[in-house]
Formats: sequence, C-alpha cells, structure tokens
Amino acid sequence: MIPPQFEYYRAQSVDDAVSALRAGGEDAKALAGGMSLIPVLKMRMSSPPLLVDIGALQSLNYVRVDSDQVCVGALTRHRDLMSSAVLRDALPLLADTAYDVGDAQVRARGTIGGVLAHADSAGDYCMVSLLLDAHIVTTDRVIAAQDFFEGFMETCLGSDELITEIRFPVSRGPHTYIKFRRRRSDWAVIGVGVQRSLDDARACRIGLTNAGFTVSRAPEAEEVYSAGGTADDVAAAAAAHASPLADLAGDVEYKKALIAELTRRAITEVGAQ
Repeated sequence: MIPPQFEYYRAQSVDDAVSALRAGGEDAKALAGGMSLIPVLKMRMSSPPLLVDIGALQSLNYVRVDSDQVCVGALTRHRDLMSSAVLRDALPLLADTAYDVGDAQVRARGTIGGVLAHADSAGDYCMVSLLLDAHIVTTDRVIAAQDFFEGFMETCLGSDELITEIRFPVSRGPHTYIKFRRRRSDWAVIGVGVQRSLDDARACRIGLTNAGFTVSRAPEAEEVYSAGGTADDVAAAAAAHASPLADLAGDVEYKKALIAELTRRAITEVGAQ
C-alpha cells in the first residue's frame, strides 16, 4: 500500500514545528517515529496535505526525575525507555512496558509521544499514562491523562499543538503488565496493567488495554482489591465492568474472559512481589 501524496517539512525546533503545523492547516500532521502514522496513511485512513517531521528534535528526548515526578520527553524512543537506569529505578512499570512494545525496529523508531498522540486503545503507554494519572505537557498547556483521550484515535490536541513531555508520579511499588497477543510483536488483543502502592499493600491501580474505544481504568476492581478481595474476585469485577469490542480477534465474551484471566494473573503476580 502506498500513502497519498503530501508535502514534507523537517522542523528545526519545537517553535518551528508549531509554526509549520499552523501554516499547514488543521489537517497537517506531525511525524515523530512514524510507526503509527505511516500505516494509517498507507491504509488511507488519513490524507494530510503536510507532514511536519519532528523526529530530529533531540531536546525532546530525555528521562529525568524532578522531585516526585518522572519527566519523559515526548520523543524518547521505546528502546531508550527500556534501557534507562533512571526509569528502572523510579518507574519500572514504564520501562517494562517499553521492553514489550512491538519488535526491535519499532522500539528503535517509535516514540512515547507518538503513541499518546495516536491514541489507539491498544497503545500500551496510553494505558500506563491513564493508570498512573500522568499529565501530558503540550506546547499550549498541561492535560491530565483522563482528559486527554476523547475516543478511538481521538485526543483533545489542537491541530497545531504538540506533546512535549509526559509527567508520571514516581512509582516503585510492585507492578506488572500482561498482554495477550498472537505474536510477540503484535498489538495486544487485551492487556492488563497493575501498579500496587509501595506503602499500602491493599492499594493498587488496574488499567486495561484494548478493552474498548479508549484505554480505561478498572476502578470497581481496584475497590474489590482494597476491600480484601481475592485475585478471582478482582478479576471478576474487572471483566464485569469492562466494555471490550468484538472484532476479528474475538467476540465480547471471549475478551471479557481474557480480561478476567489476565487480571487474575496480574493481581497474583504483584501480590507475590
């Protein structure tokens, strides 16, 4: 498949990129790693008149800890996240998630900001950002993750607005992210992430990947866990309140069964850590 024709501009700075996007009109797109956007263009799901390449803006490639926050530049690549000693110490869930993204080529090119801007409900970082109540910093504002995702592949970003940084709370407690997929490099059919509190063994957060139009939390399951429920109880609550979509990978009941099983495994795993 061949993408539609478009103009190409290589941005020299963040301000330069914003100016180019503004001049290109509301249908212009920013190009980071291209691992999500290029397939979308090939499938003719989008036909932007202009692509503004921001991939070379190294000022947006970093991981650092600022007080109780882990600050990640939007153009930090998957392979840099998985190998970051800073991230391994302060937010190991994100480093583990990066290790499990796609294949070596995708991990070498794809960026965390690109995944969030793409806003696919199967996007692993989308789930982690919602799970941990991350804040997404753009060229115009700071947006809570719960307000950022508006629908399937839809965000609140303006047409000339770029993600520059993602801020996560430092989270060193027991954690896991389990995905079910046909091949290791595939998107998750269903994924479940769990982050347990380091200070309170009965407090945890549970996030679901590809379990609906957008990424989601499982607050009912979290409440069952906090109340002392078993792994089976938590799993049943997660599945009962989830809204997965039927597709070629399986019907709704099959996906609910996956949610229950993966949640049970995840809760059991973090309980043993």
